[in-house]
Amino acid sequence: MYQTAHGSVSGSYKVTYPFMKKILFLNDTTDHDNWGSVANAEWLKAIIQDTIPGVTFNSVLSHWTTDRFYQLPWWLGSGIENRKRKIISHFSKPFSFLPVVADDFERVADEWCAGRGGPFAQEYISKLNQSDAVVFNAEGSTYKNNVSAVRCLFAIWLTVTRFKKPAFFTNGSVTLTYVLPVLNAMVQRTFREITGVSVREPCSLETVQKWAPDVKAAMYPDSVFYSATKDKTIYISDDFLNRLKNKKYFCFSLSMLNTRIRGYNNAGIETTALYDLIKSLQKLVPVAVLMAKDGLDLPIMRDLARSTGSLFFGPEHHYTTLVPLFQNAQFMISGRYHHLIMAANSGCPAIPLRTTSHKIDGLCRLLYPLIGEPFDPTWLRPELDKITDIARDAMAAGDDLRCRLRDKSVECGKMAAGAGEMIRKGIAN
Repeated sequence: MYQTAHGSVSGSYKVTYPFMKKILFLNDTTDHDNWGSVANAEWLKAIIQDTIPGVTFNSVLSHWTTDRFYQLPWWLGSGIENRKRKIISHFSKPFSFLPVVADDFERVADEWCAGRGGPFAQEYISKLNQSDAVVFNAEGSTYKNNVSAVRCLFAIWLTVTRFKKPAFFTNGSVTLTYVLPVLNAMVQRTFREITGVSVREPCSLETVQKWAPDVKAAMYPDSVFYSATKDKTIYISDDFLNRLKNKKYFCFSLSMLNTRIRGYNNAGIETTALYDLIKSLQKLVPVAVLMAKDGLDLPIMRDLARSTGSLFFGPEHHYTTLVPLFQNAQFMISGRYHHLIMAANSGCPAIPLRTTSHKIDGLCRLLYPLIGEPFDPTWLRPELDKITDIARDAMAAGDDLRCRLRDKSVECGKMAAGAGEMIRKGIAN
């Protein structure tokens, strides 16, 4: 049995180990203020627990992979802090003992192993010494030249090359381009050394094959699909859902791309493309549910809900309420990766919007032909009629489309379990 936010679920075990394995779960995103990130981490753990009985986890939470550290001046003790205080930020210098380029890996590894890598290195190595293997949950990391990607890629490279323990990259997307191509060589170098590499959608697999053609990488869909394979799922009770009973509604959430600058005409009516989109869709289904959990989405969606007369579904809700919310929606529109997955799991027709990487494009290819090409959320106005027509067609398709979406999600969920098998084989070897 394993425990997730969905309750206890039995798994089918494929192998029995004579001793317990402890996995260091790197980039545990259950500390995120984000529905999809929390679900992503919980269901990857569920996949691993179903595949490797008795496994336990030792987590490095996601905030450790993004925290900024500061070297204090001598008169403040010369230590290294990650506390966000004005005096520390003003008088201290940034401390980020990480490789700047792939050529730095050996030099930085020497410093980490000598105890001079700073707080993240100390946290990581301390937990690594108590673990048998490392799984890098690559959600939200390997999209750009960001510090989280550099820290985690270097950490799993170090795990294999210096500590001789298995390490895996899984459950994430990889976006590499010729723009500032610093992360590219780090990905190549890390992937060539570590025990297993898998990505979650076809665009990322093609990226790895292009930039590291000698790496044997696999594609296993995102772990959130795995929840579709479970016969019984326990949802947290939610008053918002109770108020929607017997109502027809659609759901909408933003992309991570900036999609709205406020604009009003002389009569005080909003003139943004998002406003026009919601009003156009309300001619099909009068009740709109606008969703936001974190970041800039919150003020934008609250304000948009107010101006369009829509309902607002906010951060007080748990991610387990999304599937029942989508189950009864006529359709949904989103540029959020995991919202689209949970919609498919629930059988809800979805209209996708692009985001800051190719992961939405990859997801659409994975779900083709049940979901179409994503729209550009920064240029919606020319597409308003087309989006409305797609929504109308999805409603007309009825239960046939919904059943096919659920079936496709179950298929993807079974494929997602392959990540656990990759990890099991890598540890066994």
